[in-house]
Amino acid sequence: MHLVQLLLPLGADQTDPVAIFVTDVPLVEEVAADNNTPDKAQPLTVPGGANGRIEVEADADCYAFDAKKGEQLTFEVIARRRGSRLDSYLRVL
Repeated sequence: MHLVQLLLPLGADQTDPVAIFVTDVPLVEEVAADNNTPDKAQPLTVPGGANGRIEVEADADCYAFDAKKGEQLTFEVIARRRGSRLDSYLRVL
């Protein structure tokens, strides 16, 4: 994953730098359906990532993926690096 800063045209001017993350792994958008509990988790492929969103206070987004014993995986929440005030936590069950 790489952080890129873009300046976008805005009439005769440009915007302030806009941060975007670029990755070569597949990403999924959070589904509109309920994925707030482990039994309704949205499936992910590994390697891969998810673009979730907090829809209401105390919202939880659950994702499911296949993993094998001994396989090493890395998990990150990048909301703060994108300027979000989200106080996130990540729990793997």
